[in-house]
Amino acid sequence: ATDLRGRTPLHRCILKGRSIIARLLLSRGGDPRAVDEEGRTPIELAAESNADDREVRAPTTDSNG
Repeated sequence: ATDLRGRTPLHRCILKGRSIIARLLLSRGGDPRAVDEEGRTPIELAAESNADDREVRAPTTDSNG
């Protein structure tokens, strides 16, 4: 499910600084690589907002970082 801008609930949580809910969404299969209409992922939004994005990045990193 996305909004009119192509943002998923995970995008919206990152934008609103709701890290606990973002973690819940990730644990339930939220896609940290989903791209909105502006071409941004939740990972990029977290980086842009200087948020603690470890939870968002963790599912996308492998053993090499």
